[in-house]
Amino acid sequence: MQKKKKKIGERAILLKRAGVTIKDDELNNLGSKLSRKEKRDFQQTIHRFENAVFLLKRDYYHLQVSYQKRGGNPIIYWIKLFLSIIGTSMSLMWIIHICIFILPTQPVDAFLNNLFIGLTIPGFPLFGVLAFSSYSFWLLLCVIKGNFRFGLRIACCRVFPMEYQNTLMNSFLANTWLILISSIVVVQFCALSFPVYARNTQIDLLFGTQIRFLQFFTYFFDNNVFIWVLLVFVVISCCWLFLCPKNEASRIENELAQIMKGKKNINKRSLQLVSKE
Repeated sequence: MQKKKKKIGERAILLKRAGVTIKDDELNNLGSKLSRKEKRDFQQTIHRFENAVFLLKRDYYHLQVSYQKRGGNPIIYWIKLFLSIIGTSMSLMWIIHICIFILPTQPVDAFLNNLFIGLTIPGFPLFGVLAFSSYSFWLLLCVIKGNFRFGLRIACCRVFPMEYQNTLMNSFLANTWLILISSIVVVQFCALSFPVYARNTQIDLLFGTQIRFLQFFTYFFDNNVFIWVLLVFVVISCCWLFLCPKNEASRIENELAQIMKGKKNINKRSLQLVSKE
């Protein structure tokens, strides 16, 4: 506990000094004309600083929970484990469905379409609709989570975290904007993935016929360009998160130790060292 608390304190001191440096740089730049590259670098520095502050607050919260509540209620973690298993299975089923139904010219099997149809009771389609909506909303959740994970690792992206009783209004607006943009894509993708289940519906007519055969998009849909791009990103992200689950934690700790010993000066690039998970 004391070692973790001391390490968090060192990171807090470093961030405080870095924040003062950023503030001084911003005041010094007032009235001066900066180049586009300098403006971009300074904006990326601010994003790194915000990400580092968020991660520091999150680590401190986890430390407090582990010390005061002895890790918290164990039932919550069992529920999270159960939900993670369900989420993993849904992601795998999505990938399998893409490989055996969407990509082949002649689908091997309807797969999830058969699942939804099988859950639909004549006159009572509730269970089929729930299964269909679960797989659709899961895509939206993956978009939000992916944006968050991507934003913490890329300096040019700003993170808008959603936390219980600790979410700012700009985070609500940014995530709502992200959901609204992604909703159209998710609906189009679901219409493309489940034409058997959603046949003779207005959404199938709109996305499956009118948009699919637009002159500009015909080539992309005929060659499954969007689907291949999706699979490439899935493979790259899985390999990246598997091979680099941490942001070079050992190197970051060594750099932090050198900075706290006074062997290095605080500058804008030093913020990369504390932006870790």
